[in-house]
Amino acid sequence: MRLEAIWERIDVDTMYNQEPDWWKIWKNEFKEAIELAIKHDKKGYLPLFYAMSGVACAGNMDCMCTSAHKAIESAKVANASKLPIVFGAYQVLAFQCNENVKDADMINEFNKMKTFLSDSPADLKYLREPTSALGYWYKRKEKYPKALSYLLESQRLSEELKLMDISYARNNEAIALIHIQIGNYKEAEKYIDKSLQIAHFLKDTFQLGSSYLGKSNLMLKLKDEAKAQFFIDSAMYVMKNVKHCEPCYNIAKTLNAAIKNLSGNYSGALSELKEIEVFYKKGEGPMPEPVFFTEKARAYLGLKKYESAIQILNAVKVAEHTYNKDVSDNYDILSKAYEGIGDYNNALKNFRLHVQAEDTLAVWQNSSEATRLELENQFTQQQLQSELDFQTQMNVQKSTRNWILFLGIAALLLAMGLYLRLRYTRKTQRLLQHKNEIIEAEKEKAQASEKAKHQFLANMSHEIRTPMNAIKGMTDILIRRNPNDDQKEYLDGIKQSSDSLLFIINDILDISKIEAGKVELEQEPFSVNELVKNVHTMMQFKAEEKGLELLKDIPSENLYVNGDATRLRQILINLIGNAIKFTENGLVTTSVKSEQVGEKLNLHFCVTDTGIGIEQSNIDKIFESFEQAYSDTSRKFGGTGLGLSISKKLVELHNGKIWVESEKGKGSQFHFIIPYASAESGAEVKPTEVFSNNIADTIKGIRILLVEDNAFNVVVAQEELEDAIEGVQVEVAENGLIAVEKLKSSAFDVILMDIQMPVMNGFEATKVIRALDSEKAQIPIIAMTANVLKEEVDLCYLAGMNDFIGKPFDTNELLNKIFNLINKIS
Repeated sequence: MRLEAIWERIDVDTMYNQEPDWWKIWKNEFKEAIELAIKHDKKGYLPLFYAMSGVACAGNMDCMCTSAHKAIESAKVANASKLPIVFGAYQVLAFQCNENVKDADMINEFNKMKTFLSDSPADLKYLREPTSALGYWYKRKEKYPKALSYLLESQRLSEELKLMDISYARNNEAIALIHIQIGNYKEAEKYIDKSLQIAHFLKDTFQLGSSYLGKSNLMLKLKDEAKAQFFIDSAMYVMKNVKHCEPCYNIAKTLNAAIKNLSGNYSGALSELKEIEVFYKKGEGPMPEPVFFTEKARAYLGLKKYESAIQILNAVKVAEHTYNKDVSDNYDILSKAYEGIGDYNNALKNFRLHVQAEDTLAVWQNSSEATRLELENQFTQQQLQSELDFQTQMNVQKSTRNWILFLGIAALLLAMGLYLRLRYTRKTQRLLQHKNEIIEAEKEKAQASEKAKHQFLANMSHEIRTPMNAIKGMTDILIRRNPNDDQKEYLDGIKQSSDSLLFIINDILDISKIEAGKVELEQEPFSVNELVKNVHTMMQFKAEEKGLELLKDIPSENLYVNGDATRLRQILINLIGNAIKFTENGLVTTSVKSEQVGEKLNLHFCVTDTGIGIEQSNIDKIFESFEQAYSDTSRKFGGTGLGLSISKKLVELHNGKIWVESEKGKGSQFHFIIPYASAESGAEVKPTEVFSNNIADTIKGIRILLVEDNAFNVVVAQEELEDAIEGVQVEVAENGLIAVEKLKSSAFDVILMDIQMPVMNGFEATKVIRALDSEKAQIPIIAMTANVLKEEVDLCYLAGMNDFIGKPFDTNELLNKIFNLINKIS
């Protein structure tokens, strides 16, 4: 039958490996196939035939869109076995027909298909293509963390099935391009190299050339001109005989222009771009890639033709809240071009957009790393569960068989049956013991993976905090030097951006510690009323900045409880700060109610605002990591989406509960209840440390030994101390060994000790000092380090240091610590 012949000939699994115009020979067959399928009531064939009919409509937009709709509608009423093609139909509607296709439609289609699949190799092979398609879907929509999640899962399926084919190579290239766009170049190189390796093995010329272009783009981001040129030349060589790839040639020419821009040959870059611009103006291909306009504007910027650069980039249509490295570069070029023509308002505006884009990409980089680690752990757990399920199934089957034999065997064979059963039980026990040992080993491996994740976050914190200390400190110093108004505006921008980055780092470390179970709650008596008042005092300035009224409604009688005041303060600061952030006008109110339940005093806190509110569909995910109420809020208002997640986990750590009530446009109410043990009103309450302005006067003329190997951090510490303390003398030692020698020959009042230094680190130097045979062995030592994890702090105290302060440091806090230690010694 002709209908069956057409159906069998169209193979979805291999169509992507065929020539670009393979479908042309079937162009006239699809219409006939649709008519035959309707006539013979073969509804299961229609989704694929309609989708292929849309492919054959290339150039006719109405035909493509109509066919895509019919493919989707026919799939809803048919049990179509080739459902992944519906993904293609959705993509046509979204990216060709400009229709609003929801992510939920794609996910629902994906989940519906998964219900018909098993864990067999054939079904897993079938599953990896739609999984990959979802990754490409989110990649085109620039939802990079979700795109990585699905692409990595598709890669995992390929590796489990040992399918190192062209699909695997393309996925590696796609993952590499995402990492390039979010600035994660080390990961990008790993995946683009894997794509090149597979393309070489398969001898696929097109994929090899495409991967070479991706590698060249990566080298450009790393500013390696020679390697970028080498990989472009390689791409041009291997693709010289590839048909239907004029866009490939144009991309290569654009990257050539980027190399010339990198080397300062701006006129040469324009010549390269003009050659392919002629091709675009003739209408012989699709619109140029965004990088074409970026490099053209960069060339004009280099030639100081600022108006031309501005005109080019302002003509580029960028969807609102689009963030990637190309968009970030465009904002950077616009900022410099506007500065070149003296338009400082627009220069500052685009500089802030550039910083905002970089902050967003930093969040996505963290998210992508967390996604990779989570997938590794999930895969390990799935393997363990599969082994357990298999063993259980085998045990059930064998047990059932033995019982049947037992009932059917005569009394003469009963003894033999019992003996065999006993042997079997012992063997099973040995097998189970062996499996348990394997499970325990895999558990330790998963724990090691979690420890590696924790160490990664610690290293990330240290490596960012060290330069951030210099940036933040020098910015504060320059602001105190009475700069011009236009300079102060830029300095304030740097200060706000560095503060934002520091908050991001602290949030990521907090969520990591909580998830690792390393947060221990203190049990100290404190006054709830005083704590709420102190938090309001801290947040009052932020509220006044936005013209908001900050109110509190707390009981008249003092509430004394035993618990962790620091963590309660953190929860309230997160919730009140969140309310202030998303409220443009009106007020923010904090209320506290108490209820005695048995031996516990339940405290019900509520933070109410008159802000933008939250849609009901988003309320369930508001407390998830890296999530905010709307996709655009982190761009408009800032933030990582971790504050509420941290608050929820801290409340649950107290055996409490947290929830939100909200209506879009009318504001929100964040509630949480924590059960506390009551404390006597006369109990000793730990006072809140408050800095006194008189402290600086009491420590005039002190001598400080600053042990620090980073020249920029030395400048920051010296300037801050000399500005704060009259007559202070700061002596610098580049490492621990020099510090010990200087202490032996001179007298100092206090030592500020860095930890990671060459020759002798801070721990070793402290131990040597404490072993000195003189009064100098008792000199106060304060650790100053960018590693703020509890393990690092514990090591500082173990080495003999008296106190600890993290970088970037707060000058008032440092003076407080110096004052307390000097007075204690004296």
